Order: sequence, then C-alpha cells, then structure tokens
Amino acid sequence: MTTLAAGWWEGFELYANQGFRKYHSELVFTSEWKKWLAVNAAWAHGTGINYYPAAGMSSFLGESSDASAGFTLRPTVRTRIDESYIYSGLQTLDGASVFVNHIARSKINYQFTRAASVRFILDYNSVLPNASLIQFDNSKHVGVDALFTYMVNPGTALHVGYTDLYDNWRLDPGISPVLKRTAFPDLNTGRQFFVKLSYLFRF
Repeated sequence: MTTLAAGWWEGFELYANQGFRKYHSELVFTSEWKKWLAVNAAWAHGTGINYYPAAGMSSFLGESSDASAGFTLRPTVRTRIDESYIYSGLQTLDGASVFVNHIARSKINYQFTRAASVRFILDYNSVLPNASLIQFDNSKHVGVDALFTYMVNPGTALHVGYTDLYDNWRLDPGISPVLKRTAFPDLNTGRQFFVKLSYLFRF
C-alpha cells in the first residue's frame, strides 16, 4: 500500500504577551509495497516561534522547516532493520539561521527463536544554534545500546543490556575546572551494564 497526503495549517498563538500568526504546509509519503520493505518521508515548511531568544531579545517569528525519512528492511524472516532521520530548523525571515537539529537512529533486531532476541540501537542527536539569536547549547550526542531478551511470556523474562553514551564535552583543568563544548562527541558520559530478571507467579 502506498499513500501520499498533503495539508495546510494556519493558526494564531499568544506567547509572552505577543501575538503570532503561524502557518505550515506539509507533504507525507508512505509505502509498504513489499513485505520486506517499507519507506516513509515527510516534509513541512512554514513559520515558527523562537521561544528561547538570546539575552536582550524578544521572541520572534521565523521560517521553520521540518523533514523526516526512514525505512524498515526485513532481509530475512528473523531480521528487522529500521533507519530514521529527522531534521528541524528555524531561520529568521531574512534568512539567518537560528538553529538546526539533526536526529538519526539505526536499529537492528534479530529473533533467534520465539523467546530469544537481540537488539542494537545507534542514536545521534545534534543541535547547532546561532548563539546570537537563541539560548541553545551547541550539543552533539551519540548513544549505543545493546539488549538481549529471553521472554517466556510478558511477565517472565530475562534482559541483559549494555549502554554507552558520548557527548561533545571537554574538561578544562585549572583552579576551577569547567566543562566546555567541543566539535566532536568523544567524551564518554555514561556507561551501564545491567541484568534484569522477572518472573510471573500464577495463583
């Protein structure tokens, strides 16, 4: 099945004692024409509010853009691969960038048996702001997640997982050490290994 939809939205928002007239147009596409492949894409463009203006500025209306794309691939009966990407951005009405946000995720599931499965997830999230226009941090984050599950039933299961997180921070030593943002997310900010066992008692 394949679908294509288009829409237009217009409204009014009162924020910080200011009135803003907003609109956006959108286009959405989805297709599952093969059992082993599904794809989706969406695009929207219009106006949006800068809710977090830089110090000394008031909130203002700008041009907003949003887009997303993804697919689900099933190369074998036991394997499922999901890829997704989301973009959002805001510009001033004269074309200056306010911020850009990128989110990407890769997810792989493999089903060994009906009860046993493994899942891997790789996440990336970045916010690239114009500090003169908005109070956002220049942040970049990478997360790696692995999970093995053996599920007898929804109440009885064994979970073994591992998580690794990285951010674009650097510790500057000195009398008063401080964290500063860097260009790459190469600082490990969290690592976890866990085992969880649940059992459902029936009476």
